[in-house]
Amino acid sequence: MKKLFRNILAVVTVIISMLLLNVNVYAASVTLTGPTTVRAGDTITISIKIAEAGRNAIEGTLSYDSNQVTLSGIAAARTGWKAENNGNTMMAYDDNMTNATTANAVVATVTFKVKSTVQPGTTLKISLTNTSVSASGGASYDIGTVTYSVTIAQPLSSVNTLSSLVVTGQTLSPAFSSNTTTYNLGEVDYSVSKLNITATPTDSKAKVTISGNNLAVGKNTVTITVKAENGSTKNYQITVTRKQDPNYKASSNANISQITISQGQLSPSFSADITDYVVYVPYEMVGKSVDLSGKAQDAKAVGVKSAKLESLVEGANVATLICTAEDGSTKEYKITVYVMPKYEGELPEIGEDVETPTEEPTKEEVPTTQAPTEEPTTQAPTEEDTTAVQVTENGSDDTWKIVVFTIVGVAVGFGICLIVFMAKKKNEE
Repeated sequence: MKKLFRNILAVVTVIISMLLLNVNVYAASVTLTGPTTVRAGDTITISIKIAEAGRNAIEGTLSYDSNQVTLSGIAAARTGWKAENNGNTMMAYDDNMTNATTANAVVATVTFKVKSTVQPGTTLKISLTNTSVSASGGASYDIGTVTYSVTIAQPLSSVNTLSSLVVTGQTLSPAFSSNTTTYNLGEVDYSVSKLNITATPTDSKAKVTISGNNLAVGKNTVTITVKAENGSTKNYQITVTRKQDPNYKASSNANISQITISQGQLSPSFSADITDYVVYVPYEMVGKSVDLSGKAQDAKAVGVKSAKLESLVEGANVATLICTAEDGSTKEYKITVYVMPKYEGELPEIGEDVETPTEEPTKEEVPTTQAPTEEPTTQAPTEEDTTAVQVTENGSDDTWKIVVFTIVGVAVGFGICLIVFMAKKKNEE
C-alpha cells in the first residue's frame, strides 16, 4: 500500500514539474510529407505539418545525406508566417501572433534537389531533429525527430521511337525503319478522305498521337508523335496528295481583297474592281524603295505576287501586283508611286506675317461732252455735270451699262441747260 502511494506521488510530482516547466512531449505532433515517387535529378518539396491547433512556432535541425540531396530553400506556408534558416537550423513562426495553426496545418515547406548520381533503389531520408513546437500561451513542446523517407525509383524511359508504322491500303516510301522519320505515299484518289494508320511504339510506356490524317484535296502532311515516358518526343511524317474531285470546277476569282504599301496612301481608296492607283510621296523618297503586297480575295487562289520598287526616281514609278486564281487565270493591279518634285521656294519664318499684295481697281474717266458746233455760243457744262466712271478690274458684264447710262445722263443735263439758256436770251431780246 505504501509502495502504491509512493508511485502515485511520484507521477503527480512529475506532472506538476512538467506543468511548471511548460514542457510536454505528448502535447504536439509533427510530420514531414513529400512525393511518394522520387527519381535521380528530381526536385522535391517536403511539407512540415503540425497536427494540433493553436500552435504559433516550430524549430528544428534538418538532417540529410549531402551526397544524395542539396538544400534549395525554405518557405512559410501560412499567411502571416515567416520561415528562415541558418544553415540546417530552421524556424517557422506566426510573425504577428494572429494566425495560429488549425488542425493538421502545413506551416512550412523545404525544397531539395536530388542529385543525378543517386542510384535507383537507394533509400532517401530527410529528418527534422531537436524539433520543438510553441503554443500561443507560451508553452513549448519537444517533439524529438521526425523523418521523411522514400526509395529512389528507376529513371523514366527516354525511348520515343516506333517499332512499326502501317497505313492501310497504302505503301510507304521508303520502307519503314525506326530511325527513318519522313515518308511519302504519293497520290491517292479523291475517294480517300482519311488514312487508317497503325503506329506501335517501341516502349509500351510511350504514348502515340496522330494528326492530319483527315485529308484535304491537295498536299497533306500527316504527323505521328511519339512521347516517351520522360516527356521527350519524336515526330514521324507522311506526305500524301489527295486528288481533286473529277467533277470540281476551279474558281476563276483573281480579285485582290487588299493592297499594302510601305509608304504613302493609295488613291483612290482601294476597291477590288479598281485596278489602277497612284501613291504620292515626297521628293525625299528619291533613291529609296517601296514594298507592295496584296491578299487574294478567294482563299482558294494561288496567291498574289508581291512587288518592290527600288531606287525611286522623281516622277512616276510603276509596279504591278498580279493575283492568280485557282484555275490559273490572273488579274493585274497597277500602282504608280509618284515622287513629287523638289521644293525650291522659301517658307516664311515662324511667326512672320505674310502680306498678300492687292491692286487698286483702275479708274477710267469718261470725257465731258462738248456743245454742238451749230449753236453760236455754248456755255460748257460745270464740273458738277461731269461724271467719272470707274471700271472694275474684273471686267464685269455690267460695266458697259454704267458707261452708257452715264453718257446719256450727261447729254440730257446738257440739253436742259441749253434750252434754258436759249429761252432766257429770247426774253432779253
